[in-house]
Amino acid sequence: MKKLLALLLAAVMCLSLAACGGSGETPGTDNNSGTQDSTETLIPATNNGEIETIAPPGVPGENTQYITVEITSDNWFEYFELVEEIVYHTDDFGDFSSVNNFWRLELKEGYSSKHSLSIHFEVQYNLQKVSVEINHDTKEVIKIDGDYEVLTKTDKVETSGDMALIAQTFIQDFELQDPSQQYIYYISDFQVLRVAGDTTIELGIITE
Repeated sequence: MKKLLALLLAAVMCLSLAACGGSGETPGTDNNSGTQDSTETLIPATNNGEIETIAPPGVPGENTQYITVEITSDNWFEYFELVEEIVYHTDDFGDFSSVNNFWRLELKEGYSSKHSLSIHFEVQYNLQKVSVEINHDTKEVIKIDGDYEVLTKTDKVETSGDMALIAQTFIQDFELQDPSQQYIYYISDFQVLRVAGDTTIELGIITE
């Protein structure tokens, strides 16, 4: 009798062990989905599946919108402006060497050209030869008030890069001994009469 009970007890234990080993679960597996867990991969934020890049301000890129425009004598001022620049130069000793005075027709701030411009402008303006004083401490060129002769000029100028040079003046160091030679050109009543050349251009508008 005791031997029979011992055999029955051994059979029950074997069945229990077989049931535990046959559950079929594998670590890392979802019984409901049947798919294996994996480590999540982090990717950069994208826009419509494409990784978004933003170009630095002022540099043509994905934040620059290009438009095609035709430059005419009626709309040139929407894209171009007349700019005066006075540049003070010194030599290696820090002493005055020259002053340059430029008048340019150039693209307005906020625009960039996709290609080098080749536009011909016929322009008309009033030109004055104005006396100046040079302050070497502040590097300023000061216009002296006076009754100066006004000349009406008509010129044809061509763009180089994004600008066209209208007029320029040079004051050099040896001319400081003669105040009558210290002058710059002053332009007023500027207008564009005609436009020719490659007048249809692609302009970039830098957006935020």
